[in-house]
Amino acid sequence: MWEENIISVADEHVATTTCDYVLTRYRFYKKIQGHASDTAPRALLLCLEQEQHFIGLKMVALLFEEHGWNTRFLGANLPLEYAEKMAIEWKPHMVGLSVSIPYHIERLAEYTKTLDKLEPRPTVMVGGRLVSQIDFRSYCSEHTCLIPDFHQLNNWLISYHKGVEVNVDA
Repeated sequence: MWEENIISVADEHVATTTCDYVLTRYRFYKKIQGHASDTAPRALLLCLEQEQHFIGLKMVALLFEEHGWNTRFLGANLPLEYAEKMAIEWKPHMVGLSVSIPYHIERLAEYTKTLDKLEPRPTVMVGGRLVSQIDFRSYCSEHTCLIPDFHQLNNWLISYHKGVEVNVDA
């Protein structure tokens, strides 16, 4: 709504902070109930460098946890070198990248190319509100999963647990 001048940037920041607080409390509540096993699949989630919009990705992290995954939510604005270092050390099964601002898309190709070279190669997943609006394929490899919404992600997670190879494309 701030893009359309319906609310101010300050109002948007208050809404973001409120959502972040609620999601953090929910995650804490779920952690008290139990946690994923050490053998559970691992998901590494981050926003591209200079990308500050992380609330959707935080919701994605919670969805992965609800499906029994171990997650590391690295948040907003993570330079590629640190994402790569964390992925090498932790060896995630899936790396989720969030892009929500059009002028950050150019950076995506470098992230996907670098992450595709890791051994073992994780599934690289790209999501964000733009995935359903823009053709991302020229910025990704043929291995990249493009996830346009939470329903598609939930279906991917259900299929993953069943051992089905799923390639979701916007």
